[in-house]
Formats: sequence, structure tokens, C-alpha cells
Amino acid sequence: MPSERTFFNKAIYKRALSRFWIIGAAYAVVLCFLTLMCGQYFNSEFTEMSEYVSYSILSNLTRREIVAAAAAAVVMAVAVYGWMFRKTSAAYISALPVTREALLISSLLAGLTLLILPCIFAMLVSLLLYGGAGSPCTPYLLCSAAAAALMNIAFFGLASFCTVFTGNAAVLPALYVIALYGFVGIEVVTRYIAEFLLFGVRGTGWELAILSPLYYFFNNYVGSYSYALPLTAIYAAAGVILAGLAVIFFRRRRMEAAGEVVAVPVLRPIFRWGLAAVGALGMALLILKTVFNVGSYAAGNDGTPARVAILLLAMLFGAAVGWFGADALMRKTLRVFDRHWKGLGVFCALLCALVVVTELDVFGVERYQPDVDEIGYATVNGWGEYNERRIIQPENIEALLSLQKDIIANKKAYENQNGINTFPLTIEYYGTDGKLLARRVYTYAAVSTPRM
Repeated sequence: MPSERTFFNKAIYKRALSRFWIIGAAYAVVLCFLTLMCGQYFNSEFTEMSEYVSYSILSNLTRREIVAAAAAAVVMAVAVYGWMFRKTSAAYISALPVTREALLISSLLAGLTLLILPCIFAMLVSLLLYGGAGSPCTPYLLCSAAAAALMNIAFFGLASFCTVFTGNAAVLPALYVIALYGFVGIEVVTRYIAEFLLFGVRGTGWELAILSPLYYFFNNYVGSYSYALPLTAIYAAAGVILAGLAVIFFRRRRMEAAGEVVAVPVLRPIFRWGLAAVGALGMALLILKTVFNVGSYAAGNDGTPARVAILLLAMLFGAAVGWFGADALMRKTLRVFDRHWKGLGVFCALLCALVVVTELDVFGVERYQPDVDEIGYATVNGWGEYNERRIIQPENIEALLSLQKDIIANKKAYENQNGINTFPLTIEYYGTDGKLLARRVYTYAAVSTPRM
């Protein structure tokens, strides 16, 4: 008679709790300290100001607790999944009469227990200190604790997912950080490159920020629990899905991959290409921000051929460093220049093609204009004027579109102008539903200073 397939092992769960409870205790201390730091917002003189109290708790305490949760999750993952990173431990635990699913799920539940119990403890402490009878703080303190607990599920699910693909404890935090900031990081660099290469495009407005929860919460105030709880619940659901995927992938993971940077052989080429992309984008961001000052008010559209060549050479260098750096990590040696040159050549060729195509505006981004019929109104701001002008009449919108075409036709006269006495012209087109259709910022009309 076949044995029943189990998905949980009590002994592994208890062993993880007994070994790593100190991490949960330290995390509880941190949460209580964060609550005490926000005590200034719960002063009795503000007890009648319910909106102020709710905003202060959710925008300060919750944000700090979520940052702490992100750090605690990866520390807990390194601890409870430590047997994946050592060959002797992996060999020992693989010999146990326990299924792969039970191994991972038991460790995962132990880690979640040690992350969520501190949230409950900190909530009780905060209610004891600030949640007296009739206090307006009570519902918001409960909401803050619930949001922190939900984000612990999200972050630990992500950390568990990253753990399955590496056998190195030092690589896990790096993968975790890349996963946390990957979406917004790629968008930031892409927008800065577009601003540098495309006339009129500005690298502002991070649309993918919400896909990077730590960045989103740290840079946005959450002032109501009607918004905080649904959002954190969605993140927690994503964490549960990632944890489920981790269990599925772990069933096929080689246990002897403990100590290796990439635990899944099929992902080795992807790791090489990914690190090359990280190197190229990282060098692009460094050059654009420190050398060409892209993103600042006074920076013009100065993507001249010489500057584009400098940017491209920097990106190619960063790609080569990332490519061979990935090989060095996987092969554990610096003698990595004997193979994979063809792959690097293909990557660099694609990178050059992408930069050249963008600089030449093959896809017509610079020339794009919405149709007059779909424009509800347009706004114009700049060239020395501080007040935004709203344009509604169709004939004036047509005149604005004509002005924009003239600017694009004479972009060489504008794109190299920058400095103190230059001002940008911002044109924004909105649809009949109020949705932004296009935004262009043209630099830079020089304003002469009259002599006294």
C-alpha cells in the first residue's frame, strides 16, 4: 500500500522555531521601538484630531514597519532555509523520510510564524500604550499591524521564491533586492535613457512603482486604512502565489546544488544575460546622472552623437563586466575569458541596435501627436511663465499642434540650449476623459536679460 504524501512535518517546523526564535524576538523589539518613535503623533493634544492621528499612524508607523518587514523577511529566509546553502546539511536533510513539499512548506510556515507573531506582540504593546478607552488611535493601530503582517507574507513569499533558485546565502539578498526594486529600477533607467536620446521626452512619472512595494510605500504616504488594507492584501496574495511557485520549483531543484550561485542549470544563461543587462543599465544610469546631469531642470536634450557614443561605450563596458562577472560567480574563478564571447557579442549587438534605433527615432516617438478629435484639452507651461495655460478651443489646440511640429522640425536649434537663462516648455495633451495622452518638454528657449 503506497504511503500517504505529506505536505507538512511537525518536527522540522518545531526545530526551525526553536533555532531561530531569537530572530523573531529581535524583530519584535524593532517593531516596538518603531511604535515608540511614533509616540509623538499620539499626544493627548491631538486626540480630537482623528484625521491627523490616522494620517500620522498610517503614513509614518506603517511605512517604517513595512521597511522593517522587508529586511526581516530576507534575514529569516537565510536562517530557516540555511540547509539549502550547505552541502552537508542538504545531504542530511535529503536523507530524511520527508517529501520535498513538506521540507519547504514546514520551513516556510516556521518563518512566517516568527514574522507574524512579532506584529501581534507589537500591536498589543501599541494598544497598551496608546489605545486607551475612547482613543481615536485604536482602529488605525490595528490597521497598521494588519498591514505589516500582510506585507510580511508578501516579502517572505518573495524571499522564498528567490531562495529556490540559488544555493548561495550571499546571493539570496542580492536576488531579493533586485526582485524588490527590479520593475521600478528598469523603468527609471529606461526613462532617463529615453529622455537623453529622444527630443521632448522627460523621464518622469514612475508607472511601475506599485510593482515594487518597498519603493512604493517608502515614497508614498498611505493616509487611510480603506486604501492600505486592500493594497497590502493584494501584495500578500502575490506573496502566497510566489510561495506556491517556490514549492513547485523546489520539487525539481537539485539538492546537490547547495553552495552554487545558480541552483537550476537551465537558468545559468538567463543569469548571465540578466547580469549583463544590470551592468549595462547601471552604467547608463551612472553616466546619465553624474556626467550628463539628465533629469535636472537645467539639462537640455543634449543627446549629441559624441555623447551618445560615450553612453553606448559605457553601457557596453557595463554589459561586459556583468557578463563575465556572472561567469566568475558561477564558475568560482576569475579565468572566465575563454568562452561565451559569441553570446556577449550578440548581447552587445542588440544593445547597439536598441540605442541607435532610439536615437534615430525609428518608431516616431518624437513626432507623435494625438489626433485633434481625441484631445479634450491641452495645457502649456514654461518659457518663463509660471502659470499653466489650459487650451480648450479646437482651433487653439490645432495651433498648439502646429507649434509643436515647428519645434520638432527645428529641434537642432533647441536641444543644445541649457543654462541659467533657459526655460522648458511643457505641453500636455489630455483626452475627453481627462486621461493624459502625451507629455512633451521642449528645451530650451533662451531668455535674454535686459541691460540696466
